[in-house]
Order: sequence, then structure tokens, then C-alpha cells
Amino acid sequence: MQAQLGVYHIEQDEFIPGNLLYADSDALKTTDGKTSSTIVGDVLAQGYNEGVGVNARFIYICSFVQIMKDKVMVVDHGNNCTRLVDRHTRRTTPFVGQCTKSGYVDGPNAKFAHPLDAARYKNNPSMILLADLKNNAIRVINTDTKITHTLVRDDVIRDVRSILQHGYMNTFYISTKSGIFRYSIGDKKPTNLAGPSKSFFTDYSEGHFSHALFRKPSGMFLLNDTALLVADSDNHRVRVLDLARNVTSTVCNGDRRGNSVGFDGNKDECSFGRPTTFCLFNDKLLIGQNYRIRQIEGKIEGVTGIMSCIPYSNFFGIILVY
Repeated sequence: MQAQLGVYHIEQDEFIPGNLLYADSDALKTTDGKTSSTIVGDVLAQGYNEGVGVNARFIYICSFVQIMKDKVMVVDHGNNCTRLVDRHTRRTTPFVGQCTKSGYVDGPNAKFAHPLDAARYKNNPSMILLADLKNNAIRVINTDTKITHTLVRDDVIRDVRSILQHGYMNTFYISTKSGIFRYSIGDKKPTNLAGPSKSFFTDYSEGHFSHALFRKPSGMFLLNDTALLVADSDNHRVRVLDLARNVTSTVCNGDRRGNSVGFDGNKDECSFGRPTTFCLFNDKLLIGQNYRIRQIEGKIEGVTGIMSCIPYSNFFGIILVY
């Protein structure tokens, strides 16, 4: 499996205040904006190996959760498991899931099938929500007991890619290969929000939720109770879902052809290169994508998108140029 270089997940670094912690393909890194350092892994080498620092091997760190100030649970997509990183020693150890073995098993000996995204359940910090791609399921990991159970598993969320909790409510947004779903605890199954409800057709189209089309949407970010941002990865766009009017729009209207990272500029000029994740950092909305961390400058007002896109100045040309 060949590495696809890009930023898959970003968070404020709880171990080093003021830094950004980010998943850069097959490595976990931290940066203060001037210099960056690799905690574990190597962006130019894949595989499975528990070890220290750059000797550890992963196959795409697609997400992570800082379960303690000095402990990071990383999602090792290609090795079908989660792993624990000690920030003091930079040593990795298996956590939950059977690394290198794919399957579907709940309990203390859980198995996953290419997990993609993880997020803390806000109502209980010891519970981690896991988007289990090929099992079409949202799994729940108890970080205290290391026991896993399934929140929801259904073919309507085929190739589940990401999960986002709506505030502290028991309502979740789920992105799949072809659209966005909504699920509340107690529901029999997820309900279609935007994109095809029965087929798994992927393409690009704006408009009413019932007519909108997506192509492997990934990370999501709730701007407010009525505006949901979606990183529509393979359409190379950041979409805005207006939850009050049930319509979609795009943040940037620019043409990215001929440029794998997209172009900077205002709404009519800017474009993205395979956006995957969002992070609010020092009141700046950051977007992880191919080779770059980008910054939204200005306000995104509903679906009108009064904004411009620029490289995040402290990072451009420093941490994500290979």
C-alpha cells in the first residue's frame, strides 16, 4: 500500500500547550508553527511495528484521540486496530483491536475492519466513538476497560467514514462513501440527511439535500446549530449543509485543476486539494488536506460563504512540503 501524503486529523496538543498535534499520513507529529517534530512513525515507510519514535510503523494514521494528557490513542487504518502512544517515551503499544487482523467482534477481543475516524463521546470521556469503515458500523471503545460494543451497524451507512456528535446531545452526524446521515441513540437505524438515500452513487451536485451528491465525504465541523461543514474529500471541496433550509453550497468556487493542493484567494478563487479534517485553533478554522494545513479567514455566514482561503501562515512551506 503506497502512502498518500496528507493531513488526516488535527487537534490542539494537550501535552505541549500552544502546539498543534496532527496525523501526517503514517506519522504523528507536533509543531509550534516554526518547527515540527515526529512523535512516532515515518511518512515514507509503512507497515506494522511497535517501537519508539520513527521506528514505529503504521498504515495511515487516519485519526487520534488524546485520551490523557500524555497518552494518545491513534487509529491505524491499514492495520485494523487502535494503538497507544506514550508522549514521554514516544513508545507505541497495541490498544484495542487485533492489529493486522480484520473482522467484526465486540467485547474485550474486538476486531475492526479498516477503521477511519475516532471522536470522544462528550457525555462520557472514557468512551470513544469509532467509525469502522468496512463493518458499516459505529463502534464504542471504553478506554478504561478496553471493551468494545457497537452503537449502530447498518448497510445504509456503507463505508462509514466519520462521526460527529451534535454538542452534548445523543445525536450524531455520520459521513459515508456517498452522503451524510443522522443517528440518535434509540433510533432503529440512521436516517439519510443529504445525498442518495438508497443508492451509493457518488458525484458532485449542490442544492436541496435530496439532490445533493458527494464523493467520499470525510471530516465534519458544526459551525452552529444550523450550519454543518463537510470535507467532501474526493470532490476536493468543503461543503456547507444548511440544516435550517436543507440545502448545500460550497465554501470555495475556484478551479483546482493543475494544482494538487488547490489555490488560495477569496470565495470565487480558492480551492482545496482533498480536504479531510477541521480544527478550531486559537479562533482560526484550520483544514487538513493534501500536503497542507489551510486556514479559513473571515466569516462563513450560512451558505453565502463570505470568506477567503489562505495557507496557515506559520505552517506553509515548513511542515507539509515533501
